[in-house]
Amino acid sequence: MKVGDDKERGGWGGAKGPKFPQPSHLSYLLRAWQRNEKSAENDDILKFVKLTANRMANGGIHDHLGGGFHRYTVDGEWLVPHFEKMLYDQAQLLDFYLDLYIITKNEKYKVIANSTANYVMTEMQSEQGGYYSAQDAQSEGKEGKYWCWTMNELRDLLDADELAEAVKYFHLTEKGNFYDHSDPQALKLQNILSLSPDLGQQKLSENLASAITKMKVARAKRIPPATDKKILASWNGMMIGSMARAGIVLDSPKYKASAAAAMNFIKSSMWKKNESGEFRPAHSYYDRTELEHAAEETEVISAQAQSYVLMLQACRRLYEMTLDPEMLSMAIQLAETSRKLFYDEKRGGFYESVMKDDILLRLKGDYDGAIPTSSSVGMVEFLRLYDITQRQDFLAVAEGTMKAHGKELSLHPSSLSYMLSGIDHYYADKQRVVIAGGNAEERNTYLQYFNTQWHPNLTLMSNAGDVDKFTKNLPQVDGETTIYLCEGVTCKPPVTSLEDLKKIMESP
Repeated sequence: MKVGDDKERGGWGGAKGPKFPQPSHLSYLLRAWQRNEKSAENDDILKFVKLTANRMANGGIHDHLGGGFHRYTVDGEWLVPHFEKMLYDQAQLLDFYLDLYIITKNEKYKVIANSTANYVMTEMQSEQGGYYSAQDAQSEGKEGKYWCWTMNELRDLLDADELAEAVKYFHLTEKGNFYDHSDPQALKLQNILSLSPDLGQQKLSENLASAITKMKVARAKRIPPATDKKILASWNGMMIGSMARAGIVLDSPKYKASAAAAMNFIKSSMWKKNESGEFRPAHSYYDRTELEHAAEETEVISAQAQSYVLMLQACRRLYEMTLDPEMLSMAIQLAETSRKLFYDEKRGGFYESVMKDDILLRLKGDYDGAIPTSSSVGMVEFLRLYDITQRQDFLAVAEGTMKAHGKELSLHPSSLSYMLSGIDHYYADKQRVVIAGGNAEERNTYLQYFNTQWHPNLTLMSNAGDVDKFTKNLPQVDGETTIYLCEGVTCKPPVTSLEDLKKIMESP
């Protein structure tokens, strides 16, 4: 994946930009790094990923006061963003920074993950539990007004020592670094906050911490950008899985509760029965008190594949994080419905929409851009469900999807980087961990252990629910919570303590 990569500034797009985060690319590169752990160029792979992560985290694309990431930057330095914030970016970048924190143990990545999760909880989660879609780029009709600062504003807000440190830390100037040339009456002398390209550990001084606190309070009094309060099943599916994982990796009950509230909202308000009595996701929801025709909108069952495969992703991920059999059952039901409505049985791959009389041409996505295509997500999820259930029909769908996109993968592999991650999993030496019996507290101890390690090809499951017959028959040992580490139908001797589990996980 070297086409267009920028080894000086990170990311893709070169010195002129624009630059998008492209988390699917970054996640695939982490897999490539792991697969080639002992190769000569392996250090270069991780170095490039960290460079990109660091420059995004320090650049203007990152909201240094409120957390979260803007949509993209118009330049190649990650400095000047299009200030809109999208839920799908927060979901994927949260996962990415969690990966880097687990792999590198660098506390700065933990800080970025925490601030992103906090931003979503405070600014993009409805009272009912669902996550909103986006925040606008403009406030009071001006791009970036909510986020930018002039030196005069800061002189009125901060004392001399605070100002001096803030100017140095955030790279502030009298002239400013942002002017909206698309606006004939653009604001002048505006500063976007950015940090040094070096992401070293920096403990904030008392003056700098005080300055940042005052800036946060002052910004909170500004007129905020508008929030798009549509709740989309697809984007919520992405965020639910990421937020739940943040709750485990960062040991945060509030993030776990946030993800649970969102899933409960989806099940109660957006999980609809069709005329045949089958449960299917609604495409979107809007609070009835804020939209006159919301009742009509919320009752419409989604005709878009993303609603199904990304909710399938959420259910499957929640199952592996909680071992809740209901989540596995929902994932299987969504998989079966996705296949029925969107899968091309003759040629493989997933159409983006259902077959309807008013649709002249059904398309399959061939580019994993801001959001991965339905084929890429579907391929990964059907393969993951095969790992759990050993259902050959799920494996056939995953393999058929790979074959359907084989030409595009051979000609332009980086265009389907999320699918590449799935192919990496397909060919990897896969392991399954089965947690049999025990009480909830003991199971959670093991789940916490596994979910704070980076094992992208490891599948977590229990011996209860809709799992394969072999797994169902794995017994508890002496009534204890019992852990099996298996490859196919071959398992290592079971263990009943965390200490013994760590020994077998760390053994060659």
